Amino acid sequence: MGLAPIEKTGEGKWASNFDTPEAQAAIQYYLDGFYKYKVDSFSVERDITAFAKEKSAMIQKESQAIPFLEKTSPDLEYGTVLTHKL
Repeated sequence: MGLAPIEKTGEGKWASNFDTPEAQAAIQYYLDGFYKYKVDSFSVERDITAFAKEKSAMIQKESQAIPFLEKTSPDLEYGTVLTHKL
């Protein structure tokens, strides 16, 4: 959208840019995707739970996901890959 979500307004002072036409358009884009076009749903299982039940193809998680998967889905076949350090 071209704007930073917050901007420095003085020494130690910051202000949000959420009350702008650009921010309103961004929020409307998200809400339209969710409610109008149904690209997501509150009922969809998320993250590691969905992956363990084979309802998602991949996830990006920390290494603590491995013991969870071993416990909840011992027969699940999956691979891992290292990601870059932020």
